[in-house]
Amino acid sequence: MTVLLAVLLAFETHLAPDGQIQRWSFAGDGLVTLRLIDPPAGLRLKPGGDLRAALTMAAQAWQAVESAHVPVRYLGTVHARDPLAGEVLVRFETGSEFPGGRDAAGSTKLFVSGHSITAALVHLNAADFDWATDGSTTALDVQSLVEHEMGHALGLAHPCGDLDTQTPSCATLPSATLQALQQDVMYPSIAPGPRRTPSQDDRDGITFLLPAASPPEIAPELTGLTPPCLEEAQEIGPGLARSLIVEVGRAPDPAVLELLSADTLVAQASLGRDDKGRLLAAVPATALHSIRPLDARLVAQSGKANVLFAALDVAKSCTRHGCSSTSPSVLALLSLALLALRNSKSAPRRRGGRGGFFSKKIFSPRSPRLRGALVALTFITALPAQAYKRSVNAGGVCVWWSTRGHPFQIDSQGTPDVPAAQAFTAIRKSFQTWADVSCSDLAFPDQGLSMDPKDRVVGYFPGQYNRNLVLFRT
Repeated sequence: MTVLLAVLLAFETHLAPDGQIQRWSFAGDGLVTLRLIDPPAGLRLKPGGDLRAALTMAAQAWQAVESAHVPVRYLGTVHARDPLAGEVLVRFETGSEFPGGRDAAGSTKLFVSGHSITAALVHLNAADFDWATDGSTTALDVQSLVEHEMGHALGLAHPCGDLDTQTPSCATLPSATLQALQQDVMYPSIAPGPRRTPSQDDRDGITFLLPAASPPEIAPELTGLTPPCLEEAQEIGPGLARSLIVEVGRAPDPAVLELLSADTLVAQASLGRDDKGRLLAAVPATALHSIRPLDARLVAQSGKANVLFAALDVAKSCTRHGCSSTSPSVLALLSLALLALRNSKSAPRRRGGRGGFFSKKIFSPRSPRLRGALVALTFITALPAQAYKRSVNAGGVCVWWSTRGHPFQIDSQGTPDVPAAQAFTAIRKSFQTWADVSCSDLAFPDQGLSMDPKDRVVGYFPGQYNRNLVLFRT
């Protein structure tokens, strides 16, 4: 199934009456503010869908273009209203008449003034389509659609098929050209599944519209906070801030660390570096009042930012999510039971209710057979604790991910041995299998297909942009 993706209510809003290009105009805060209007009850979202994560990742996709100045900030949900200046609102529509037509998945209304786009209202068709955020190929992908419609808000049109911009029909293009354009976030149609990575064509377009003053303008890469429990952080002074190490990839100009609870700003932490060059954050003591894990947003001087979900635990117990087992408690009880049996050997016999002694039954408390059964049960219940083995480094120290969310991309080249769609679906299902473990908060955001051959390099490269890429050796 392929559906029409986005039809602007008035494509002429890309061009002013004098024929000049219209582009996004930043409001007083210098940001593109993205918000979601409260989702309707009739939204058919795949179970486990995370709209907040999808919109956050859509915002980060555009600001990752280092040659462009697109600082986007997702700031949570609001009640239904028109967008304010500098704001892009996203609304799922369940009514019988969708603004772009029943076969359209998305439609964007632009608010313009002269040559400037000052705000936008994105409509997503929830009446006729199912939606997902996990990269499923059975529903439309929220992140992909929001990225596309945000492109319109910023000033981008479709690369083909728009009469208003005098672009040729997509159907008349040479096959090679059409195949290349179909990888664009801004291509006018989309099939179920993700298409989240801006192509070079998309990047060139947004750079032309909103160029960075001093490229490259890098969005900071926040990878973790150490320690992940605020109560374990060093206290700068009695009742004062606590010091955290901010783990980063590329972050040449970090300005501030913001801590969020359900998209609400809880605290701002000033940044500095220690004598080892590590980036430190002084987290105000007021952050300790939160009752849930906090998200962290690292903001650069340019305004671009990166969000890490559930980066900091502030509960007094600092209980981390994880799999619990009843085995330790069972073992403790068995040990106590065996100890009691051992002590019973030297204990005097008690009289029964009618003056007689307890008769020696096969499974009486002092029965050797019962003691043997309890010992055997001890070993049986202990077996699951030995059913896994931790990975260690060369020094024998256990290794682990310092963050809770692990985004990944799949190399679009695929493999000649399996049809691409089947291979990509299998890979996504493998990540989803781990994400579905009920006693874990692991998340694996799907960042779509990687189209750039330069990404097909295995290894970790300090100071460069590193990603989790799944590729086949062909």
